[in-house]
Amino acid sequence: VAAQAQSFKVKTAVGVCKVIRAGETVPVSLKKGSVVPTGSVVTTSLRSMLILQYGDSVTVKVMSNSKISTAKLLSDTTGTYIVNKLIYGKIRSHLKKGMKKFQYKITTPVTTSGVRGTDFVVDLAYDGQASELYVFSGTVNLSMTNNPAISKNVTAGQKAFATLSTKKIKPAPMSPEDYSSF
Repeated sequence: VAAQAQSFKVKTAVGVCKVIRAGETVPVSLKKGSVVPTGSVVTTSLRSMLILQYGDSVTVKVMSNSKISTAKLLSDTTGTYIVNKLIYGKIRSHLKKGMKKFQYKITTPVTTSGVRGTDFVVDLAYDGQASELYVFSGTVNLSMTNNPAISKNVTAGQKAFATLSTKKIKPAPMSPEDYSSF
């Protein structure tokens, strides 16, 4: 069976949230129930927020002043594969635990986060030069996009920071402020 492209559905939209769907050039406002298919680019403005849902297994919160691309959403007999590209801003992802044959990644120009059964935030600077990861539950494998051999597992209660020139990923404990800021 060939892989079939899938879609996210909008669970919540607050403020100005727009999508440019693959093959289109005009942004469309998003509202609860809107469909966001593979290849779409989603943006949120100041004081805006969007929650995307994939089935009952993945929730993605696109925070204020952020832009993502739903690069891949595929499902076939071998499993489900989702890749979101964070262009700038912050997204928080929550994945249901215990999912078999499921891969989820967030890529940035700096890092790639590969996860399963976790709750985490990826924050990319607007200039695309630095990326931060905050893990609230589970484990995230964080690797450098330009050199995947540089990688480290970041576990619940830890954060990690990387720039394009990072040679070693060094997780550190999250602060109380980190927990409350997302």
